[in-house]
Amino acid sequence: FNMTGFKYPKREKLYDSKIDSQEQVTFIDKIKNKTNILTVMKIENDHIIGSFLHLPIKSNSVSLHVQDENSFLFSITQNEMYPIKKESVAYWHHPQIFFSFGNIDLIIGNHFTDNYSSFTNFPDSYKNVGKDYKYKITGGLYHFKIKALEAYEIILNNK
Repeated sequence: FNMTGFKYPKREKLYDSKIDSQEQVTFIDKIKNKTNILTVMKIENDHIIGSFLHLPIKSNSVSLHVQDENSFLFSITQNEMYPIKKESVAYWHHPQIFFSFGNIDLIIGNHFTDNYSSFTNFPDSYKNVGKDYKYKITGGLYHFKIKALEAYEIILNNK
């Protein structure tokens, strides 16, 4: 569960749940003001899913919403990518959750490896996804635990 072996584009690991605190402030401090954030998660049923956020998170304020029409969710397990709808919130955080992708499509709960506080309402905020995709990104799970979560900054100019 890592991205070793990729030579281009260059990436820098910003956060690793196996090493870093699962406190929201730790995660936000590590990704704040970075662009092209790739988040990868392995959930309890071994599905590997993630997100891409192009725009930076510029604040660690108590509640923050980021709209980014270039963001998307993906499932490595299912080999699918889900682009965000233009008018949807791509990322947000709040004191009661670790973070969320989409309006409330993929909620990552606090202390996500220890409990079932993470859940999905996928695919409400994403394009070209039919109703038969309900919970598909998580392999059919509504509530789930996360085994591992990593965040990377993708550096597109690696001269």
